Amino acid sequence: MLRALFLLTGNRDHVEDLAQEAFFRVYERWDRLGDSANPAGYAYRVALNAHRSRLRRLVRAAKRSLRSAEGDPLQAADERDSIRRALGKLPIGQREALVLVEWVGLSDAQPMPRFIRPCAAGSVTPPDGIARRREA
Repeated sequence: MLRALFLLTGNRDHVEDLAQEAFFRVYERWDRLGDSANPAGYAYRVALNAHRSRLRRLVRAAKRSLRSAEGDPLQAADERDSIRRALGKLPIGQREALVLVEWVGLSDAQPMPRFIRPCAAGSVTPPDGIARRREA
């Protein structure tokens, strides 16, 4: 059973914990399992179920930590609002060029499509926060 659990988990410590838990549960239920045809199979099934339960707990913990890392939704709304206000202060040509540079992925040296109002190369640069995020 230990070899099979090692192939399943790849971690000797986890194998020992699973086997110990399985044998303890078999011991607890031995009066009911004594007449069973395959107590070793029951022990293996208990170990597999314990491993699955552990994986589910790890997934739930990871989801909780990701949810807590998302941050405050009110703060995110405030940041979006401040970005909209800052974009509203830009002339329309620079706003369109900024969208093409930041979201579409064009560089400011590439020729802009004809429907965009012209602006000088280098006049559309991302804010410091966006540039820092790109470098990271």
